[in-house]
Amino acid sequence: MLLTMTFQIPYGAYGAIYALTISRESAEATTKAAKTIILAFSFSVLYVLIGAMFFLQDPNLRSIWVVVTLFLMFYALSAMTNYTAAARFVIIKEISAFLQRSPHRQDANAARYRR
Repeated sequence: MLLTMTFQIPYGAYGAIYALTISRESAEATTKAAKTIILAFSFSVLYVLIGAMFFLQDPNLRSIWVVVTLFLMFYALSAMTNYTAAARFVIIKEISAFLQRSPHRQDANAARYRR
C-alpha cells in the first residue's frame, strides 16, 4: 500500500484484495481460484470493450448500456453459483462504467498530450 500511495497507482487497493482472496488452503485450490478470476476478468473485459465500441458515441445509447450493465451485474451476483467469478466480473464493469462516464474528458486529455 505504501508503493500504491507513493506512486499514486489508481485502484491499487485491489491488489491487496486479490492477494487475500486468491490464497487458499492448498496449491490446487489457489490455482483454481486464480484461473476462475482470470476467466471472469477476460469475459468482463471483452464485454466492456465490445460495449464501448458500440455505445460510447451516443449518450442515450450509453445510458441504456449502463442501465443494462448494472442489471446484468446484480443479476450475475445473485444467480451465479461461483461468487468469486461473479464478483470479479462485476469489478471490471464497475470501474469501466465510472471511467466511461465522460467521453469528452478523454478527448481533452488526448489533445493536451498531442501539443
